Order: sequence, then structure tokens, then C-alpha cells
Amino acid sequence: MENGRGWEFTSPCLTTFEAAQLGSWLQDLSGVENQGEPRSGTVTKPGERLIFTEPVLAFEAETTSGGGLAIRILLDLEARPPWEPWEQWTGENQFVLLIPINRQQLHVAARQWAEELALFPER
Repeated sequence: MENGRGWEFTSPCLTTFEAAQLGSWLQDLSGVENQGEPRSGTVTKPGERLIFTEPVLAFEAETTSGGGLAIRILLDLEARPPWEPWEQWTGENQFVLLIPINRQQLHVAARQWAEELALFPER
């Protein structure tokens, strides 16, 4: 984070099905096929929100100035940083991390995500 703060949380907030959905979303957003070729039609569009059963985590993509790409990670409840006062936890004001990323980096991240996920059975 910009201010040097960091935190971590451990919570089973994704099912394996949802984790696979996240990987597909990242891959679609990259606009690159698994073989490294440009995709003919990207399904995911900036501004669409990817949500899950547990409301603590969501993802959005946005176009940055200059045509770049950024991933917005929205965190709520126990996923929020501990320094945020409890009275701000309304469920409507998620904590947002904005991560600028290029499409090739996103493709690599999606591939690595899929490799890690392959270790876990779908359930």
C-alpha cells in the first residue's frame, strides 16, 4: 500500500468453483488465450463486478487513463484492514485496493492462479 501499511487475513471466502471463476475472469480480462494469442472476443468488460457467496471479497476491472487496466479488489467485513474503525463498516463502503496491471501480467497471473488451483479438488 502507498502508506507502507499492510495486513493479511485468512478466511475461506471462496469455494473452489468460485476460485476457478476468478481465474477465468482474470484470463478473460487479459484478452490473451492460454497459448499467448490475442483473444477474439473478451467476455469481461471494465466496470463489471465479480461477486461471490461470501460478501467479503469482490473484483472489478477499470480502464485507466491512457487505456491501461487496473483491478479493483473490494474488501469488506473481516477482510478489511484492522486500522479502519468498526463504525465505518456499513457493508456499503468496501475497502478498495487498486492494482494497475498490464494485460500480459494479468495473463501470467491467471495462468499461475490456475496452476495453484489445480492442487485442490472442486467442491
